[in-house]
Amino acid sequence: MSAPTKRMHREILVFVIVLLVCALIIRAAQKPEPKPNAEPTPATSAVPTMQHTPVDADIQMALILDTSSSMDGLIRQAREQILEIVADLQQSETGEPKTIALALYRYGTDRVSSQDGYTQCLVPLTTDYQSVVAALDQLQAGGQKEFAPFAISKAVSELAWNSSPAVPKVIVIVGNESFSDGPVGTQAAFSEAEQKKIKVLPIYCVGEQASKSALSGWKRAAYLAGTDLETIDPNQAVAALEKPATAMTPVQMPNKPLPQQTGLPKRPYPERPHYEMVGSAKPRADLSTSMRRGMKSVLESY
Repeated sequence: MSAPTKRMHREILVFVIVLLVCALIIRAAQKPEPKPNAEPTPATSAVPTMQHTPVDADIQMALILDTSSSMDGLIRQAREQILEIVADLQQSETGEPKTIALALYRYGTDRVSSQDGYTQCLVPLTTDYQSVVAALDQLQAGGQKEFAPFAISKAVSELAWNSSPAVPKVIVIVGNESFSDGPVGTQAAFSEAEQKKIKVLPIYCVGEQASKSALSGWKRAAYLAGTDLETIDPNQAVAALEKPATAMTPVQMPNKPLPQQTGLPKRPYPERPHYEMVGSAKPRADLSTSMRRGMKSVLESY
């Protein structure tokens, strides 16, 4: 190949390389630059995120219900009595109804993940009581893990509580299993509530198979809260957990001679008491009655 031909080939190769470089530069210039500090699109959560906005009210109350498998009776009572409970709280000495901001939580449900402690806010603090009624109508029992302290901690941290110490703020938690289960300790949950001047009212559900160890945990919770432990029977059975269901009243039987028998001497019927079953237990309070008693005690502390 002659020298002029080689020189021409080199010039063509250089020209092609220049064209390729120019094409790459033009393509890069046409590509849109990423926005600075662009936030990644958040993943969609299975549990909808609620907007917890402040609500002006005379009393703020969060009702946390155990909705595990054995709590059908409690859910039914809450449905039937929630408006009665609100009406009781609205009463005032001046005759002017108080404004009640009410929130509703469920815990112990298998419809919420373990990462959320099987606990969910159904309605944030609101004065729209029909929204609470609608949420209660949709509730179904189901679940086995009840993390009561976690539920309290969740309500303390995510609700829009009034910062004024003059506004009563109460968390009412109702359940029947151990009060020490879950990732949050009982003492820690109550300390978090105390920091925001929130009172906690524990209400223990007494069923036919009430656990003494669970009762002990709820008593400790009431002690930490500085209240008496309120109890209800979600199924309205006549029962008393720590007292005999009936009292045994001795009734003296009259002396009677034994029937005439050959070869046996006559002697009086032995004096021995006959025990007659006399009912002494009273029906256990329902949710409305227990909350009325408990809230009265709590509100008097403000």
